[in-house]
Amino acid sequence: GVSSAASDVYKRQYNKYGKPFLKDSKNLYFNISHCRELAVCAIEKTEVGVDAEDIRKLRPGVIRRAFSEKEKYILENSADSDQMFFRIWTLKESFVKALGIGISYPLKSAEFLINDDIIMSVGCDGYSFTQIIVNQKFVCSLCLKKTAENKFFRVHTDKDFFTYKI
Repeated sequence: GVSSAASDVYKRQYNKYGKPFLKDSKNLYFNISHCRELAVCAIEKTEVGVDAEDIRKLRPGVIRRAFSEKEKYILENSADSDQMFFRIWTLKESFVKALGIGISYPLKSAEFLINDDIIMSVGCDGYSFTQIIVNQKFVCSLCLKKTAENKFFRVHTDKDFFTYKI
């Protein structure tokens, strides 16, 4: 068994916004997300946020509240507006989860401009992003508190990593 002192080190606690963290762990950060048929966990040496969503009908109320004019334009001109909605939304969610303050953050100020498999972030200095689209059914976005070489981030598909059947 593990001593009670050792188990206390690994107890999950929450900040005032509800973000979980490991007590007394200065170099280990994690974040989790799940949707209907997918669960993800990210573990890093820096602040991390992850968001996963199954692709379904977009939510107009969220667009009005959280999307910038440029994001709305991208959405309106997308071949698949439902998928594009969740691509942008999961990037926003992963960012605020990495910040650790949840959706109390003014979401329009974190802007994500997407062109095919390239993402450009605006208003997210000091953070890097990646995204995977799995089986054209799920979008999962990851945000890390670290500066990338440039502001353009490649989007991956499940074929880049693995294939599986649901």
